[in-house]
Formats: sequence, C-alpha cells, structure tokens
Amino acid sequence: MLGKVIVHGATREAARQALVTALDDTAILGLTTNLGFLRGLAASDAFRDNEVHTAWLDTHPDAVRPEGRETAAVLGAWALAHAQPRDGTPFGTADGWRVAGDPAPTPVELVVEGEIELFEIGRESVRRGDATWRVHPIASEAGVLRLEVDDRVHEAAVRVGAHQVDVAHLGHTFTFARPDPFGPGSALAASDGTVAAPMPGTVLAVSAEPGVTVAEGDVLGVMEAMKMELSLKAPVAGTVTTVAAAVGQQVALGATLFVVESEDA
Repeated sequence: MLGKVIVHGATREAARQALVTALDDTAILGLTTNLGFLRGLAASDAFRDNEVHTAWLDTHPDAVRPEGRETAAVLGAWALAHAQPRDGTPFGTADGWRVAGDPAPTPVELVVEGEIELFEIGRESVRRGDATWRVHPIASEAGVLRLEVDDRVHEAAVRVGAHQVDVAHLGHTFTFARPDPFGPGSALAASDGTVAAPMPGTVLAVSAEPGVTVAEGDVLGVMEAMKMELSLKAPVAGTVTTVAAAVGQQVALGATLFVVESEDA
C-alpha cells in the first residue's frame, strides 16, 4: 500500500464527489497502481447509485475504463513540443519562428493505443489529422501542466522522458511511447509505403529511383531542416514506385517524397 485517501461530507454523495476530486488531484508516476481504477469506480453511476457489491466486478468486468486518453495525449504532445532544450540564444529557441509567415508547427509523434499518431503543435492549437484543439497555456509549475483545451482548463502531472511521455490526468496515468520520428514505421512513413517530409526543409540527396528494390530501413534520401540532416528511410521492403523529391527542392511538412510498394502487396 502506497497511501490511503479518506474523505468526508455531509452526505454520501458529497463525500463521493470529494473522493473523485481528491483522486483527480493525485498523481503517481513511475509505478503501476490502481489509482485510475479507483477514480473510475468512484465516478461511476453504479457507485453513485450504491449498486456496487463484492461480486459486482465479476459481472461487470469492463464497467470501469480509463477516461480522458485523448485529452491526455494532447497534453503530452504539447508538453513534449515545449520541452525542447534551449541554449540561451535566439537560434536555440525552437518556436517555429519564420521571417515571412506564421510560425511553423512543431511535429510530435506519440504512440496512442498502439498507433503512431502525428501531432502538429502550433502557437495556440494542436492538430492531429482532421481533429484540431484550441489551446492556451495557463500558469504551470515544474512537473505540472495546466492547459486550456477548447475552453476547458485541464491539469496534469507530466514527465517527459527520452523514450516516453507520462501523463497523470483525472486519476489515470497514461504512458505514450516516443517512436523514432524518422525511422521505419513512423507516422511520417505510413504503412502504405508513403514517406512524407517530417518538417519543412530542403532535399539534400536522393538515393532511390523508381523501379529500385529496397529493404525496410534503407535510406531513400536526405533532407535538411532546422540545421539538422534527416535520413528518409523505406518504411517497408519492396519496390520504389514514386520519387517526388529532387535535390535542392524546398518541401512542406507532410509532402509525399517517396512511395514504396510492399513485397506483400
């Protein structure tokens, strides 16, 4: 046992709501606990209506499920995008500033429910595919993120690691892995064999041509962005069918550069 939460109230319902609030404000990172389950149970209609008994879980095994995973993923992506190291100079400020135009969004990849998802973090927005959230940062502190998402303020304990992001939100602790953003299987190297530009930049080299057979992980080209050289790798083994990149070409975020037809296609 790590701890015990005891609440009281004038009525059972008042005490129950106090318990849910207390569990919402509790975060334990680095350990697997039943905190999220207890929060879900206390917040459930069955517990509210006093229907829970010692055999209730046997007949309702899926009644308590983690809530807020999507919001937690948005919080985690925002925290990761703003956790980039800065060297104290304007060149070390990774805020996407550009001379002519709005700031470029910061691409972030996280594994959400087993799928690699690409988030684009803007100044006041987070976008994933067709979904967009309006965001506004609220005063935060070390390890605690407060973010207004679509006019609702959310608070979470967040820990950004080298290989994962942990987000404790609404009593549940969600762990989102950080994949290699430029390796095979990333969201920018889609399962259909398409290799897209991971960020706006310039194509430095093209080492593939249509009709060439490649192995998974082979380098198809190289591009430069933010003073970094990024290798663009084949997501699957197969035959290169499309080369839409040329040396010196300026490409936009998400632009299709190569397509590889899988051996199994």
